[in-house]
Order: sequence, then structure tokens, then C-alpha cells
Amino acid sequence: MKYKNEKMHAMFTMSVQKYKSSMQYAGEEKSKIRRAFHNVTTFGLPYILYTLARLRIPILYGNIHVTLFFGRRLTLPIDDIGSHVLSLYGIIPHGSERKLTEWMMNNLEEMDVFYDVGAHLGFYTALAESSIRHGEVHSFEANTKLCRYLRKNFKNITCKAVASSSGEVDFYDATQTSDSSESSRFNTTGTHSRVPAISLDEYVQRGNRPPTIIKCDIEGGEYDAIMGASALIQKYKPRIILEVWGGEMGRRYSDNAVKKLHEFGYEAFSFERDGTLSQIPISDPVGSINDGPHNPRDNFMFVYKEIIIIETKI
Repeated sequence: MKYKNEKMHAMFTMSVQKYKSSMQYAGEEKSKIRRAFHNVTTFGLPYILYTLARLRIPILYGNIHVTLFFGRRLTLPIDDIGSHVLSLYGIIPHGSERKLTEWMMNNLEEMDVFYDVGAHLGFYTALAESSIRHGEVHSFEANTKLCRYLRKNFKNITCKAVASSSGEVDFYDATQTSDSSESSRFNTTGTHSRVPAISLDEYVQRGNRPPTIIKCDIEGGEYDAIMGASALIQKYKPRIILEVWGGEMGRRYSDNAVKKLHEFGYEAFSFERDGTLSQIPISDPVGSINDGPHNPRDNFMFVYKEIIIIETKI
């Protein structure tokens, strides 16, 4: 695979190796001390702060300055576990996110219009901005606290949930119970509140440029977001990167979103380890994910069938 930016890919590879090295003792009960010693000597203070955040020690308050693997600096909340993961590695280390990162590094074009639906701490917003020089990056986040930080770091931030229509929707903030990345529109975990919402169709109708690529990762709310974007999806045919859950959660929350995109004429492709797409469409993304105890999930690329045919002929 030929990479668009060899230097950027080399930095990413170094960050992945750093993560793998820090995890070498994971799962070995007798090696917890060895793992802690390795990580403290490797990372120093950032690992200590990460440990305190995981233990939810209340002394952590304020901001932390994080440098992503490609050099972009972000100001993030110091009490968020995700902030410290980015501080340690400069990447989102989950396997599904590493594959997506590879794809974005090599496939985003300068004129793309990228919608980051469920921006969280802004990793993919920053990554998209590094490649999209003459297009636009638009980010959406329902978590009020995280959105304040997104506005410190980026432009074109919409502090609303993406839903089937505008108004207000339920939101469950998982920051205190598990991890802010698990916050959801649905009562899976977290503290309940009502937050403002907008549909992507209305967002485009207000004069914003329609997307060429949508990345949608909103912890089970993907079907609702797709229903609120049905007009733009059918008119503009953007590529859609969708996080899909496996197992029972997937059948409950992800299946409807997948089936709706199939109805719109889209086919799903999995990401390979090097970020390329599978040669053959995946008919059942939920069923293709190995079930497990830790909320199994993966990202899939949905592409309109006629676009696939055109690109195959070129």
C-alpha cells in the first residue's frame, strides 16, 4: 500500500508500537507490577495521571495539553480518561480505530467535506483537518463539557446531538460511571439529561456544505442520525463510516442503521489492518463481529452501489 504521507504514517506506526509495548503484560495477573513499572519508566507523569483518572481520584481538575501522533496539540479535560489515552499514545489505540486512522491518512482528499458525528475529544476532527486543506470539517458533539473543549480547539463545532429531527433528546453522560466515549442517547449507562438536537438534513438546508464523507459514532444513535440525513444521503451519496456493535447490543442498536443504508442502495465494507477496504461487501456487519464481554465493535465503510460500479470501471 502506498501512503500519501510517509512521514505521518511512520509516526503513526511508532505510536502503535508504543501502545503495544505498554500492553505487553496485560492479562497476566502476576505481571501487574511489571506492567506498572514499565509504563511509569516509559511514560512518566502522563501514566501516573492516567492511573489517577482511571481510579477517579478527585484531585484531577483543569486542563491537559495533548500532542497527537502527527503533531497537532489539543487542550483537553484532565479528568477524562480519553484525554490521558491520547496523551500517552497520541492515537486512539482500539484496533478498529487504528484501521480507520490508516484509511483516513491515505484516502481523505483536500476538497472533501468531512462530517464528524460524535466528535468526542476531536481526534478524527484533527486528523481530517490535517488532510483537508481546501474543503471543510464539521463536528457534532452532544456532551456539553466536551463540546466546550472542542470549541477551544476547532472551528465549525455544533454542540448538539445528531438525531432524526431538531428539538431535544435524552442523553446519558457516562463520564463519571465508565468513560465519556460511552456516553449515549440511550440508557445504557451514565447520568441522564436533555440536550438540544439537530438533523443533518436541516443542517445542510441552513446553507452548510453537504458532506462527501460522514463518520458516525454515537453509541447506538446511528439509526436516528441516518433517518435525519435521509434526504442528503439519497441526494449526495456521501461515503459513510459507521461504528457497528456486535452481539446482542448490535442487534438491538446497530442493525436498523445498517438495514436502512442497505435500503438506500449502500454496501458495507470492512477495514483491513492496513486501512484498505475489503474486496467483498459485508452483508451482515453485526454478525461479522466476534462477540465478547467488552462491548465488541468495529467500523465499516458504506458506499453507494453505483459509485462502486463507476470506480471499478475506471
